[in-house]
Amino acid sequence: MKRATSLIPLALLGAGLLYWLASDARHPAAAAQSKEPPAAASVDETAVRKSIEAFGKAANARDAKAAAALWTEGGEFTDIDDSVVRGRAELEKMYVEAFKTSPKGKVEVQVESVRMLGKNLAASEGTIRFVPDVGKEIEVTIFSALHAREGDGWLVASAHEWEPEPAEAEQLADLEWLIGDWEAKRDDREVRTTYAWGDEKAFIECKFKITEKGKVVASGTEILAKDPTTRQIRAWLFDRSGALAEAAWSRDGNRWLVEIAGTTPDGSEMLATNALVPIGKDAFSWVSVDRSLAGQALPNVPPLKVTRVKK
Repeated sequence: MKRATSLIPLALLGAGLLYWLASDARHPAAAAQSKEPPAAASVDETAVRKSIEAFGKAANARDAKAAAALWTEGGEFTDIDDSVVRGRAELEKMYVEAFKTSPKGKVEVQVESVRMLGKNLAASEGTIRFVPDVGKEIEVTIFSALHAREGDGWLVASAHEWEPEPAEAEQLADLEWLIGDWEAKRDDREVRTTYAWGDEKAFIECKFKITEKGKVVASGTEILAKDPTTRQIRAWLFDRSGALAEAAWSRDGNRWLVEIAGTTPDGSEMLATNALVPIGKDAFSWVSVDRSLAGQALPNVPPLKVTRVKK
């Protein structure tokens, strides 16, 4: 019996990962691992994300007291003008005024990352979109926050919010090196992907097919596009099994990071972070880490070399 870690997860396109995560969940090695409780860090990261989600709910309810309650007593907030507000009481006053100024509209908070810096300290980054009344421009800001453990929960100790700069954002054209046909093999499994420009180069469409012993076991489509509000490259993933996911692409030096969150056909949540590192013009290395399915950690996937199919 092959170990789950020997399977090709093939999320070099993102969507393929949905299939392989589902496969790992049915694999004996992964099933045995799923009996173990989640790592403490995973539990804490989930708690931090829920705390951030609670802020979005409080903001949409225009509940200043509930929003301020998510901060530590001495919490410190720095706004887009570098003005600083300190202390829970002052923060509540700030929210009261802010909610009066914008009595209507929807707040959407998207968490891009949560990192544990210690047992009682965590950092998060993400974007906040304020969708006002019809006809008004959507406002987008980026946030970075530190969270402190207090009792059984997590509170914001400090946060900084700023407007995104055009220079910070990657362009869809930066992924032009992906255009073409690619293949990768491991054991008796093979994946083939084709990246092609969409209309007016407004998006990139990827078609993928995974075969095992010559039989197609997975296929689907991924669409990559530039989000005009966040200025970030995003992807929407569709697998023939019915699995769905979204992903955020970002560049880190010479590599690309793809953070994926999706749902398998049985409704289980899946998360993973993939890294693509170009190797010349006709190959790249792919690896997948921080994988989980239904809250249970899965093994990291060792690097896989993906090569261009030359015609």
